[in-house]
Amino acid sequence: MIPGRRFLIMTLAIVLVAAAVAYLGLMVVFYVIQRDLLFHPPKRYTPPEVLGLVGVREAPLTTPDGDTVMIWRQDAAPGQPTLLYFHGNGGSVSNLDHLFELWSDFGWGVAAVSYRGYPGSTGSPSEAAFVADGIAAFDALVADGVAPHDIVPTGYSLGTAVAIAVAAARPQARALFLTGAFSAIADIAKRRYPYLPVHTFMRDPFRSIDRIGDVAMPIFMMQGKRDRVTPLGLAERLFAAAGEPKELLVLPDVGHNLPQDVGFEAFRAFLAETEAAASR
Repeated sequence: MIPGRRFLIMTLAIVLVAAAVAYLGLMVVFYVIQRDLLFHPPKRYTPPEVLGLVGVREAPLTTPDGDTVMIWRQDAAPGQPTLLYFHGNGGSVSNLDHLFELWSDFGWGVAAVSYRGYPGSTGSPSEAAFVADGIAAFDALVADGVAPHDIVPTGYSLGTAVAIAVAAARPQARALFLTGAFSAIADIAKRRYPYLPVHTFMRDPFRSIDRIGDVAMPIFMMQGKRDRVTPLGLAERLFAAAGEPKELLVLPDVGHNLPQDVGFEAFRAFLAETEAAASR
């Protein structure tokens, strides 16, 4: 072989090996830090009484493995539903003060869950923990006297995946209410990291697309048309896989952070319509 060509081949081989090692290293780093990329718990916890919330109380839940999951409770007016609420990956129950006031005006009950590792709760965040604790929170409401049919699993952003999992596991619930939903975390990650095979090594895949078909209750979804965090296309894919009755409310000129009071009147109307249709 010509020496120059041999040198060129060896150099190319070294470059390819180095690139492969670097790429493998990048995948390893992503695998190790992926939970830090996904979960963003705030540092500060502020109790409801400090926020001036009247009628909202702390109702901590002890998990079977000894962790504490903080839940904020607000009782429903007679005949009104109770929202089992799951916030986003960077949210906190302490940031829901304006929503609690709005829900109170509607007469809705609320049980807002702070995930493990988030303000007010102990432990470490994971999909398995979130889902198990969400189901336990549903069962705790029932044990406290709330009728299963009066409970509405409700989620925002990452919380939609938890709400869907709870609704699939507890079909007695009244309805499912989702804001900023998505098909799977890997579908979001693929848009951000198109050069990585994210579908193959997600530790917390949150594949709502695989669970939504098991939800046997009315489903109301609300999505901003300009959402760049959980794009409308992913919500539409999830909606297509859901059973009836269902409704998708698309809000024009709105991104991921929807105004606090948007959509609740539409959800109330949807709930009334579906219940009227079921009683005919």
